[in-house]
Amino acid sequence: MSMKFLAFLLPALLILKDASHLGDRFITRGLAEGLCGLAAVLWIITHLKRVDWRQHALLLAYLAVIFITGIFSDFRAAVMIQFLSLLTVILFGISLRYHPIGADAHRVLMETTFWAYLAVTIISILLLFIAPSIVYQVGNIAGWKRFAGLYDRPAMLGAASGILFGIALFGTVRGGWLAKLARIAAVIAALTCLYMSGARTFWVAFIVAAPMTAVVKYPRKIKMIMSFVTVAIILFSVYEAFDFHISKKSAEKELRVGSVSTLTGRTTIWEATFAAIQARPLTGFGLGMGGVALVHRPGHAASLIKERISVGASLSRVPSLHSGYIQALGDTGVLGALVYLAVVVMTCLHYWRHRRAVQFSAECFIVLYLTTANIAESIIYKASVWHSIMFWYLAAYVPVIMISSIRKPNINGDAYEASITSTDGNPRHIQRRY
Repeated sequence: MSMKFLAFLLPALLILKDASHLGDRFITRGLAEGLCGLAAVLWIITHLKRVDWRQHALLLAYLAVIFITGIFSDFRAAVMIQFLSLLTVILFGISLRYHPIGADAHRVLMETTFWAYLAVTIISILLLFIAPSIVYQVGNIAGWKRFAGLYDRPAMLGAASGILFGIALFGTVRGGWLAKLARIAAVIAALTCLYMSGARTFWVAFIVAAPMTAVVKYPRKIKMIMSFVTVAIILFSVYEAFDFHISKKSAEKELRVGSVSTLTGRTTIWEATFAAIQARPLTGFGLGMGGVALVHRPGHAASLIKERISVGASLSRVPSLHSGYIQALGDTGVLGALVYLAVVVMTCLHYWRHRRAVQFSAECFIVLYLTTANIAESIIYKASVWHSIMFWYLAAYVPVIMISSIRKPNINGDAYEASITSTDGNPRHIQRRY
C-alpha cells in the first residue's frame, strides 16, 4: 500500500474519529494505525540498513519503559493496547524519514491535516449560528458553558485550532490561488475558534509558539516580530480585562480569574497524583491509566476527575490528569517521566534549530505549541487523538539524537548530506531525509 495514501488515511480517519461524535473509539483508529504500523514494519524489515536507530534512541527508550512498566500495571491489557498503538505511530514516522518517497508522504500528511482541520473549524463556526446547542459544552466546571465546536471538549478545539494556524501561517499548501485563500480562511477560523474556546492554556501556548517560530524563521526581522507580539499582547489583554467598558464581570467570565490560582482544579489533581505515585514510584500505573487509578482513590481530586469526565461521555473511560508531564509521571513513574521529558525537550530543540525551522516552520510551531499546552493539558499523551499522534509522529520523523556535523545543508530540498563517525572511527557520508 502506498505510503502517501497511508499518510493521508492516518490524519483523515483520526480527525474524523475525534470530531464526528460517532462514539467510535477504536475502529477508525485501529484501521488507520494498524495499516500504517504494518506498512512501516514491512518496510523497515526489508531496509534495516537504511535506518540509523541511534538517532531514535530516546524514543525507543521511552517505548521500552512503557512496555516494562505496563507489565507491572493493574491494567496490563489496556496498557499493552496503548503501547502497540503508540509503537505503530512511531515506527511509521521512522519509516517515512528513510523512505524514498517519505518527504512526499510527509507533505501529504501535513496537507491532509490542514484541510481536515479547516473543515472542522469552519463547520464549528457555522453550527454556532445554525445549531448552537451542538457546539457548546455545558457543565459545572471551567465557566459552565464553553464553545467546543465539533469536539467534546474546548481543549480539543484549542489543539486543533493551533495546529491549523501553524500550518496555514508557516507551512506550505499546494493548490494555487485556492490554497492561498484557504490559508487566509484557516488563519481567521483558527484564531476565532481559539478565542471562543476560552482555553487559556492554548492562548498561552499560541503566545509562546508563534514568536519563537517567527524568530528562528525570520532572524533578521526580530525587532518587528517582537514589537508586533508586544502590541498584540497588550491589546488582547486590554480587550479581555476591560471589554472596552472596564467591566469586571466580563473579565471574570472570559478569563475565569477566580480559577487562576488552582488552574480550574488542576493543582488539586496534581497534588493527589504526587501523593499516589509514592506507592509506585518506579512503574506508575501504566500508560494512560494514571487518571483511572486516581479516580478510584478517595478524595477531592477523584471527585474533580469524575466531574470533568461526566461532561464528555466519550471520555468516561479514559480520564486524564490535565498535564502531559504529570500524566507521564502517573503513567510510567519517575524514570518514565524523565525519559518522556527528554523526548519532548529534544524534539523541540531540534525543530527549533534555524536550518530545520526554515524548512519545517509549521512543524516547529506545532511541537512548540503542543509542548507548551502540555503543561496544563494532557496533549502529548497516548496515540488516541490526532494532536497527540502528530507530536509523536513528528518526534520520530526528525531524529532526536543530533549527528556530529552538517556539511551541505539544503534548506530548500528534502535531504542533506552529513558526516558521522562509524564504529571503526572513520567518517562516512550519509544522506538523511529531513
